[in-house]
Amino acid sequence: MHCNGPAVYAFIAGTMPTAEEAVPADSGPLLLELQRAIARRQRLRVWYEPGSRVIEPHCLGYDRAGDLLLRAYQTRGASRSDESEHWKMLRVDRLHAIEETGEVFARPRPDFNPDDPIIRRVIASV
Repeated sequence: MHCNGPAVYAFIAGTMPTAEEAVPADSGPLLLELQRAIARRQRLRVWYEPGSRVIEPHCLGYDRAGDLLLRAYQTRGASRSDESEHWKMLRVDRLHAIEETGEVFARPRPDFNPDDPIIRRVIASV
């Protein structure tokens, strides 16, 4: 998966990656990797404030303002809302480190809405 240089080492060490290590939202390879993870239903470990999370990526696309978003189901990890297992809408430009967990999910979550009103232009979806 996307190994963003020093961010991976910071991620493994459990420290917050620096701004220079952040994954750029307009990165072509990143988009391809996220698309591939969605198509293969791969669980990912990401660093997204306030910490490490494991997610099942379901839909990647742009909102009305042009921000690149990832709709994902978080299975474990940090959460600002204290809901460590719940649906999340993540801004791709705020992802800091991404790695495959080696785990897959068999099918979309039963409550997944493929017509998510927040994502206006879909790039990839389960």
